[in-house]
Amino acid sequence: LEALRRGGVADAALLGELVHTFEDVSLRYLDALRAAVSADDADGVMRAAHALKGAAVSIGAVRTASAAHAIELDGRRGERVDAARHEQLSRARDASVAAARVWLEAQGSSAPTRVVTSAS
Repeated sequence: LEALRRGGVADAALLGELVHTFEDVSLRYLDALRAAVSADDADGVMRAAHALKGAAVSIGAVRTASAAHAIELDGRRGERVDAARHEQLSRARDASVAAARVWLEAQGSSAPTRVVTSAS
């Protein structure tokens, strides 16, 4: 988010909307990933992880993007994603959302107040 602000996105409301959008779409991608893992669908795993990686990169959520990338590579190789790796991704996503909210508050803005974690 800081890189976006430095790059010219100075509108705090827009940055808040980016965080809100990431919260929503990342949960959908985690759900899609969970479903693909359950169905033993390597292509679905790869697609969901790739989409989540892209969403994470868009707000600078590096740990989330890295965890999603690792799962994406597993999908490409046709390897099963174990529960620990999926949980690591969920925790990284939740930490990214929390960090983004703290950053927004420090900038005098906030994302919409509804907080949803991947465990919800």
